[in-house]
Amino acid sequence: PTTGLAAPPPLGLALHPDAVRALAPLSPDQVVDAARRRLAADFGIEVAEVVLRTDGRGLGPAEFRIETGEVSRARGALPSGLIFMCPVARPELPGPEPVTGAPGGWVRQGAGLTAAAFLEARLVTVWRQSGAAVLGVQAVAARVAALEPAHPALVRAVVPRVVDVPALARLLQALAAEAVPVRDLKAVLEALTGRAPDEGDAARLQAVRRSLAPLLSHRLAPGGHAEVIHADGEVERALRQGTVDAHFASDILEQLQTALAQYPRAALVVSPDVRVAARALLSRRLPGVPVLATDEVLPSAQLVPVAVIEGL
Repeated sequence: PTTGLAAPPPLGLALHPDAVRALAPLSPDQVVDAARRRLAADFGIEVAEVVLRTDGRGLGPAEFRIETGEVSRARGALPSGLIFMCPVARPELPGPEPVTGAPGGWVRQGAGLTAAAFLEARLVTVWRQSGAAVLGVQAVAARVAALEPAHPALVRAVVPRVVDVPALARLLQALAAEAVPVRDLKAVLEALTGRAPDEGDAARLQAVRRSLAPLLSHRLAPGGHAEVIHADGEVERALRQGTVDAHFASDILEQLQTALAQYPRAALVVSPDVRVAARALLSRRLPGVPVLATDEVLPSAQLVPVAVIEGL
């Protein structure tokens, strides 16, 4: 049942007046609308309402804050007259790349992102990682209902026999959080056909991702090849055995950040049985970096190794 559910918390954007000026000639409303269109076009996620505030309350000079209800999900600065670049050698203002979190920064000149383009990319990234705020049970139930007239047998075979609507919502949220488009609900349900009803969320997600290998491969290597980072045997063994302590985790993340400073669009590709653990590790500091299993990448995608994460 999906009736009587509380509405998801509204998405919000707070801007300091200096940040508003940095967006010129675009207005905050125009940037928000562009981010909403991009989220729908790229990921199949519709955002109904965004609460916009430009009084600067609680913000430092040129700061912005992206919110879900009363919760701050991300913040940063939008300096006027500067361009964001990644990679970059000597930025005037260091900062993370808006999608992957790779080290970058703001400079006076260069072929990079304007403040408006930076904020748009950051909004899309944070929104698709916002879980129930954008893909709640009610929204997913509506998607299932819309699909059923055209594919009644498929819907009846999967929902709720294999997966109920709350579990399906969690699955779509997990896909979207890792930049996997969720507009094709039919493909997701087909991947779930015949799966065990008592299967856990992680195993269900892995099965769906494998079935979406053509899509994942295209997004990884739209031009046919992609820069990738691998983990050596010691790192994968520790991930597999759950023996990555705080010191080891910090070292792995530092190595990744060093590699991403040179190759900001690189993805981490690991063995299938450690992908979930690797993703959990990166989510602490680098949630936007793609983490793929080797069986999620088609042989036609040419992978170009640019770094190897080594054990202690």
